[in-house]
Amino acid sequence: MLRRTISCLLLANIVLIAAVVPAASAPKKATAGPPLSMANVNDATWRQGTQSTPFLIKLQVLLDRAHASPGQIDAKPGENTRKAVAAFREMQSLPPGEKIDQTLWRTLTKDDMEAVLVSYTISQRMLPGPLSRRCQAITGKRRTSSGWPTPVLRNCWPRSSI
Repeated sequence: MLRRTISCLLLANIVLIAAVVPAASAPKKATAGPPLSMANVNDATWRQGTQSTPFLIKLQVLLDRAHASPGQIDAKPGENTRKAVAAFREMQSLPPGEKIDQTLWRTLTKDDMEAVLVSYTISQRMLPGPLSRRCQAITGKRRTSSGWPTPVLRNCWPRSSI
């Protein structure tokens, strides 16, 4: 009976450890934090243990501006963002690693005071733009009210922009 109780307790501890250890070692996810708005993203700043969605968007944009591209700006602390943080740390001679800390944030923001998100209005005059003329010249097709068909757009987009 005692042997069975000890076995059950050992099994329970193993199950508990197996459940807790992966969760504790998993990468931090964005916290709910402030609602997503242009002002919240532009005002986002580093806080110990906090990776809100506005903060992660600002972090990714600033890394991209610093030529340490995190890939798609998606507010996710994924592999590309971690690699970009490590690359930026190396470029700036900061201690190596993927850690987002106050030193990284200060270095990233010291020379970049521009807003991360800005409002931009596309006027009616801009709509035809050079892309429309290029697509029409290359394909002989005109843009429809629903836009350019994807294969046509692929043929028209300047290769240096892809």
